[in-house]
Amino acid sequence: MPARSQPYHHGNLRPVLVETAVELARSTGPDGVVLREVARRAGVSHNAAYRHFEDRAALLAEVADSAMAQLEEAMRARADAVTEADPALRAVRRLGETGRAYVHFAITEPGLFAVAFTSPEGARIATSPGMASSTVARSRFGFSCANTASVCFCALMPLTMRLAAPS
Repeated sequence: MPARSQPYHHGNLRPVLVETAVELARSTGPDGVVLREVARRAGVSHNAAYRHFEDRAALLAEVADSAMAQLEEAMRARADAVTEADPALRAVRRLGETGRAYVHFAITEPGLFAVAFTSPEGARIATSPGMASSTVARSRFGFSCANTASVCFCALMPLTMRLAAPS
C-alpha cells in the first residue's frame, strides 16, 4: 500500500492508523506491522502514531481485533447460509461451514490470520494453570496455533447446538 498522497492533518487519526495497519498486515503478517511504517503510509509523523498507540503491541492488538471480527463475520455468514430443515443435520452442516470459512480465511488472508492468532512479541502468558509464564508465540486465547481450530470449534459449539434446538 503506497503512502497517502496528502498528509493527514486532522480528524480521527486512530481509525486511519488501524486501517493502514490492517492493510499492511494483510500483505506482511505481524512482522511487517511497525508503527513508524504505518505512520509513514498514513502520511503522519511517527510521533503522531505514538499519541494513539503506546507501542507496537497495542497497534497489533487492534489489528488482531479487526482480523478476528472479519473471521467471525465470515464464519457466521457461512453458518447462516445453511438452510437444512432437520435440526441435527443443520447443526452438523453449520459446524462444517464454520470450519470451511475458517480455513478459507486462513488461505485467502494469511497475513491477517497470522496476526489474529499471534500474541504481540514479548507478551507474557501462562502456559497452563500453575505453570510459570513464558514468552512464546501463542494465540490470543493462550493456545498454540496448532490448537486454534479446536478453540474456534469449541467456542462455537454451544452456539451451534443452541441454533440446532427445536424452536
